[in-house]
Amino acid sequence: MKLPLKKISIYGLSAAILLSTAAIGYGVFAKRPIYIGSDRQFVWNAALIDSSKTTAEFTLHSPEKQETVLSFNEPWEGSHNGGFNVAADPDGYKMYYAAYTSPKDVKICLAQSSDGISWEKSVVTPAKQNDFTGNNVIIAGDASVQNGLFAFYDSNPTCDPAEQYKAIAIDGSGQLREFTSPDGIQWTAGTLLGKTAVTNTTLPTAQCSAFWNAQKQRYECYFVGEDAGKQCIQVTESKDFQNWSAAKKIRYSTNTPDFSMQTANIQPYLRSANTLVGLPLRITAIAESTAEANFENAADVKSNGLTDTTFLSSTDNGRFSLIPEAWLSPGAQNQSNWSFGSSLVARGMAQTPALHSNTGEDDELSFYVADGMQGAAKTTLARYTLRMDGFASYHAPFNTKVVVTKPLVFDGSRMTLNFKTSTDGYVVVRILDKNGDPYGELSYTDQNGEEYKASKYTSYTMIGDRVDREVAFNADISELSGQTVMLEFSMSDADIYSFGFDSEPYQSTDTNWQPEPLDFRDYSDYSYADTEGAIHIGTQRQVLWDDYLINAQKTTATPAAHSPVRKEALFKTDLPWEGDNCDFYVILDDTDETGAPYHRMYYLGWDSSSPEDICVCYAYSYDGIDWIKPDLGLHSYTNRTTGEVYTQTNIMLRSEEALFDNFFVMKDPRSNIPESQRYKAICQGSYDQLGYSSYGLWGWVSSDGLHWTKTHRQLPKLEDWFGAFDSVNSLVWDENTQQFFTYFRVREKQMTQDVEWPDFRKIYGAVGKEFEPMDPDSIFALNYGEDAPLFEMYTNNISKYSRAPQMFIGFPTRFSRNNRWTKNYGYLSDPQARRSKFDAGQETRTLSMTDTMFMTSRDGYNWNRQNEAFLTPGPEYQANWIYGNCYPAYGLVQTRSDTEGADDELSMYLFEGKFYNEPTTFYRYALRLDGFRSYKSTYKQQALVTKPIAFAGSEMQLNFKTSAAGSIQVRILDENGNAIEGYTSQPLVGDNTDRVVSFEKELSELNGVPVILQLTMCDAEIYSFVFQ
Repeated sequence: MKLPLKKISIYGLSAAILLSTAAIGYGVFAKRPIYIGSDRQFVWNAALIDSSKTTAEFTLHSPEKQETVLSFNEPWEGSHNGGFNVAADPDGYKMYYAAYTSPKDVKICLAQSSDGISWEKSVVTPAKQNDFTGNNVIIAGDASVQNGLFAFYDSNPTCDPAEQYKAIAIDGSGQLREFTSPDGIQWTAGTLLGKTAVTNTTLPTAQCSAFWNAQKQRYECYFVGEDAGKQCIQVTESKDFQNWSAAKKIRYSTNTPDFSMQTANIQPYLRSANTLVGLPLRITAIAESTAEANFENAADVKSNGLTDTTFLSSTDNGRFSLIPEAWLSPGAQNQSNWSFGSSLVARGMAQTPALHSNTGEDDELSFYVADGMQGAAKTTLARYTLRMDGFASYHAPFNTKVVVTKPLVFDGSRMTLNFKTSTDGYVVVRILDKNGDPYGELSYTDQNGEEYKASKYTSYTMIGDRVDREVAFNADISELSGQTVMLEFSMSDADIYSFGFDSEPYQSTDTNWQPEPLDFRDYSDYSYADTEGAIHIGTQRQVLWDDYLINAQKTTATPAAHSPVRKEALFKTDLPWEGDNCDFYVILDDTDETGAPYHRMYYLGWDSSSPEDICVCYAYSYDGIDWIKPDLGLHSYTNRTTGEVYTQTNIMLRSEEALFDNFFVMKDPRSNIPESQRYKAICQGSYDQLGYSSYGLWGWVSSDGLHWTKTHRQLPKLEDWFGAFDSVNSLVWDENTQQFFTYFRVREKQMTQDVEWPDFRKIYGAVGKEFEPMDPDSIFALNYGEDAPLFEMYTNNISKYSRAPQMFIGFPTRFSRNNRWTKNYGYLSDPQARRSKFDAGQETRTLSMTDTMFMTSRDGYNWNRQNEAFLTPGPEYQANWIYGNCYPAYGLVQTRSDTEGADDELSMYLFEGKFYNEPTTFYRYALRLDGFRSYKSTYKQQALVTKPIAFAGSEMQLNFKTSAAGSIQVRILDENGNAIEGYTSQPLVGDNTDRVVSFEKELSELNGVPVILQLTMCDAEIYSFVFQ
């Protein structure tokens, strides 16, 4: 909701507010400025950011696993595979990998791809492996290649075409050797790099990397050597790929832990040749007791250690910045990970179309990760994806934060920014002088005729999700090209990843705009008051979504919010009766006539051209992934345009039976009710069959969830409500209080600081002991706390969480709107169509946007609502960042993991494309069980400490994950904070949703005793715990 939430103009002195920064500088830097020219700059370059002035949080981002791209089951591909290397060339991508039959029998194989997604194993002629026809072996039986061919396409402009492809390999004697090729297929072995370059007698058989460094005008080769008995990354250089410098250990920034490295996966970043990025495999030694307490393959873990992947980068071609927290951990535990070699990332990356790419959506980065390197299963290679430049970002919560650069010098007349916000977030950029002071002020008049001021070189308020959005300013920034300046990014519910300057013409020619006064946001989080005595948790699972159990003074780990990851598109609503406005999906868990669990889905189908044909449709699924739309045999459908009749449909209810635009279904869990009322439903309607008049929320019952009888009006429309109930309403049975909660949406008048809205959207609730007309006196507005921002809430999507049934959980849709056109709308999806609709008077459809929030409650009345978006519309394309987008279906489904043998995950569902006059697409999104929020630690040890609690049971289970180098240790203290002998666990390492925590003494001895849990963490996250 674009409302003046605690509006403070940070631009003008006339505001006379202490928080104004329009004329406040950041101080003079003595060091000379950083020359960035027109090179893209990444926020993971610590040398660029003034950490003393920056209040936004630096956040590392891991890639998400997608599909398996290669399996290695051919007879010539051996018992296992490794040495994976991806080389980009003019034809797409070449992937080289080693196939091992024995340590002395190594073959190099080739696969190729035009897009980085679909890979084919290339049949090589003439054959290098004559035992098998049609194979993809390019090198066989060559002692000069023993661990992979680490190849690259040479971008040196003076390169000999006969040596256009170059490679480094480790030979049978453990030495580095050069290779060259005209086509990347036929290779010629060269000489050893020599003792001057490589001081080791024998190198570890590890991944290495070579490339042309355009900035240095030299070839560089990174490899793993030894220093003081520890494996480390070393580098050697050459001007001609023949004569190499003495190797030296790469340098890190100060205070970097001294990790042992297994690979030297370093390369120029594909968006900036002057930036090097590395994804080396880190080795961590594991103590025998820790290995035995955590892993079935304890002997292997103790002997070889564990591996994960870290992220490092360099922009000065000398010193690297390494982030000690894992960039990629082995992941949810199964039979083939959490062993030596896990998380191995192939050298090289690809720029690929986004998953389920829509028209206009930005590309993403693809990486290739090996699975089963040391396990009994055959190796596979999976594709992982990440936002362009998205290794790390600076993140701001809903409260306004800033990122400030050190003094720098750019070249160009246009700025672009890689950023994302929620629909209610923003990014505003200001260019300041070398001392951090604004370049004067410009005067403007707002829509109410009041004057305000903004700094010169202030951008428009940016909202959206783009990799390269141009940043328009209120003055010509070419005037500053070549001068020393500082950049300030003011942010709310936003991330920034990179920026750059160029001299391209602006895409938007609209100059009739002005900077908006900034809403400076500073709100307190919802917090639970301390309770007297211990909190009795019994055997209920405790989720960490609020601070109810947390001792904030003793806890140094930080809360972290998590959003689900988009998975596959499950179906399109393309049946004739589903129309272009399918909406309001409701999913519930059930059992079929054999007792097998399955999931039922109810949703509305209707076409905007014939709204009188609105209907309730039905589908079901046994796994939450494959959905079936059955022929129910209840209703036919006649197309009003063509006259065509469809007799086989999944229509459950038709508009002739009731006038409605939503239909919510729940299964009553109580054992003492008639089976004819087992299923209950509520919906908006004005049908008068039962003698009631006017509009209201109606109740229905059913014995089978398919055949329905209308019984009563649950709630009438009250006089001050406009458009009540015309959204997903929900009916929730609360076992604790033995009553039904009905949640619904109303619209009523709301005055803000400068706007009166006649139809402000809010969520209300009502309670009743039975499924019958509810007493209007029981109606209440949801309480979000005294200092909560004022948001318009559309749907409520409230339920009980099955793994912690004491918790209410909600995914309400936030309705963000404006009452005037701003510069930002010209950059969002389909701006021409948006402007045409706006000019035609359709303000709601053009200026409004929706996203999804996350909130929880322990009583159904008082709600801890996370102000940041739980789900945003995502990367911009033609049919998102509009009104009606980013609506989640009601209901969570526990589904199998994509990783075989790993713990289950939660699935939720969203539909996209509503109001775009085409069938909507129904997507599955996945999230860790209990994983909406966690407490997270850095590599530096931190702790999570509870208030005094009293539990029951003899076993503790923990939902957690660590990196291979991380750990968690649980200690049980008495209520005064003193350790209790026998109740300190072994360090926990791994990734499980229900790992048993073992103690020397029996937990049952502490049943009912007030105790405190202290969980000491290193590079780890904790999601929930339970005593059983």
